[in-house]
Amino acid sequence: MAAALIGLFMFFGFEACGNVAEEVKNPSKKIPVAMILSIVFGAISAIISILGYLLASAKI
Repeated sequence: MAAALIGLFMFFGFEACGNVAEEVKNPSKKIPVAMILSIVFGAISAIISILGYLLASAKI
């Protein structure tokens, strides 16, 4: 279940960076950085979410 959830959260919004490429100054440098940061912060939030789900489901 954790593997399915990390795939759901990790790449959310990845393709949204390309949609605004026309409206950004110097898009050839800023859009790739935005895509990489989207993946990094998405992965961090996915890991935090999964840890929260696992802690919530653990019977302590």
